Amino acid sequence: MADKFYDGMPNVNEKLNEMDRAFAAGPYNALPLTGGTMSGPITTPSFITMAVRGPGQQQNVGLSNGWWRVAKFNVAASGGEATIRISGATSYSSYEGFSNGIETVILLRCDNDGKIRGSWYSTGDGKHADIQGVKIGSDGVIYVGAVQFSTLSCYIDSNMWFQQKLEFLGGEPPKDSWDAIAVYAVSVGGAPAMTVRPGAVELHTNSTLNGPKTIHAGTRGAQQSSLSIPNGGNPLLANTYYEVGAFGVGGIPGAAFPGRFLWSTSAGADSLYYQGYKMSLQAYDESSGTFSAPLLGVTGTGQLAWPGNMRCGPASTSGGARDLHTIYKDTTPAGEILYVGRTGEPATATLAVLAGAGTASWAGSIAVLYVGVQATGRSINAAGTINASGADYAEYLFKSPACGIVAAGQVIGIGADGKLTDRWADAISFAVKSTDPCMVGGDKWSQQLGQRPASVTRTVDRVESQLVSEAQPAVEAVYDGLTLLTPAIPAKAAVYREVPLAGDTDEEWAARQAPGLAFDAALEALRQTVDRVAFAGQVPCNIQGAVPGQFIVPVQHGEGIAGTAINEEDLTLQQYMRAIGKVIAIEDDGRARVIVKVA
Repeated sequence: MADKFYDGMPNVNEKLNEMDRAFAAGPYNALPLTGGTMSGPITTPSFITMAVRGPGQQQNVGLSNGWWRVAKFNVAASGGEATIRISGATSYSSYEGFSNGIETVILLRCDNDGKIRGSWYSTGDGKHADIQGVKIGSDGVIYVGAVQFSTLSCYIDSNMWFQQKLEFLGGEPPKDSWDAIAVYAVSVGGAPAMTVRPGAVELHTNSTLNGPKTIHAGTRGAQQSSLSIPNGGNPLLANTYYEVGAFGVGGIPGAAFPGRFLWSTSAGADSLYYQGYKMSLQAYDESSGTFSAPLLGVTGTGQLAWPGNMRCGPASTSGGARDLHTIYKDTTPAGEILYVGRTGEPATATLAVLAGAGTASWAGSIAVLYVGVQATGRSINAAGTINASGADYAEYLFKSPACGIVAAGQVIGIGADGKLTDRWADAISFAVKSTDPCMVGGDKWSQQLGQRPASVTRTVDRVESQLVSEAQPAVEAVYDGLTLLTPAIPAKAAVYREVPLAGDTDEEWAARQAPGLAFDAALEALRQTVDRVAFAGQVPCNIQGAVPGQFIVPVQHGEGIAGTAINEEDLTLQQYMRAIGKVIAIEDDGRARVIVKVA
């Protein structure tokens, strides 16, 4: 290549001025002849890559809230890229105990249409919102909205950067600009195995989450739900319960305080293995800070402890549900409800409970077991014997109004109206009162009274929390750009006051008990009008001096009825017809025990 200049060249000044004008005109602003820093776009970025690295600029922003111009890029640099890191210091006293290492990263690219697009994300302690937004101007200027920094630093790594000083613009958002996209998701793993999105963390279906000591759902406290390892992974004590799971219960202003159901586990109860495991369920009231007694207990051996009432079947929607254990099943009369038996045996081998017809009601008198009736009239079918400690079969009979108290084993008459009588003249038949029956019929004498009123419990003096003001959710600040329109309002908890409530006075308690007491009195009064009379089996008879083999024959005793023992060979036909039974043994107290014969 020939030299540009040579000795004796006539137009040297003209050529030098031509070169100077080219340098001055650009657009490439080549390296100045006097030395200095090269600036401006590069002619062929496909072949020459220049980047700015290391610290950019830093300014004390004095907690200014607003938009800052932080960089400018060449919109003609198609395919150019840039990474901007915005960091700085917050006001330390406001975040005592938190990290001050907060960084916002902006990723940019100049597309073929001459428009710069990008995304951004922030990292740090997650407690602050120091960068509120990122905008990209049509001229390649990058703006950030900073709200909490006291010192702002900008670092740039790019092959399309124009040097640009940090400049505060105020609260008005820049015009002719568009938002950089806040990073929507961070994927971890090639599948990806985990994706973090706003408000959600998604794990691949085949993923495993290991390591967390506690997983919380919801704001800590109140109605929060959680899963945790026993005692936070610290050493455990034998036979001591540690919380492992909580299910939140939402609070309802004026109606219910928030709280949780808590599951706790323990180990080491008389065994090194699963036989020593135990699990317990309790309720926790956040307002009073108190725990309920255990609601449910499960052991590693399969034992289930249910201290309260058990209800199987549809949940009761009635506030006045009866305080008892219930098993319900939606079925028709004679439909199967319950089977009880050994493992592996036929379902009907031990006990089966079928649905009744629903046509019978509980008797008013107290019993241990009540069995309903089918449409067939049947209540109990037994494949084997029915064994009872009693020795006679008896039936209830009403007493005539004039009949007095009848003692067990007393010979009694039956009048023409079918009622018991203790008067000889009114009796047409005779019997003996039952002492120890194994079965009693005619037990419907109290049905006229209906169902007994529900039992009541006396209300004692207590303190109740009443709502003063409802809870208020937090309200976020409202900005127009970075201009604060409405300040943030913190959440407020519901306010309650403790109000003492008086329990039942003696008069009120008496009034609440009155229906049940009146029923009991009416039942007892009606009970005095009936008695149980033996119709079969063995029964003691209040006759002294008898010997086995004799018959007990009713005799008149004044106006009343007594009995006497007569030898079989001495009986007349009338006496045999009236006899109430044959003596088979003598009781320890000298009374005769007879096999009942209904006269």
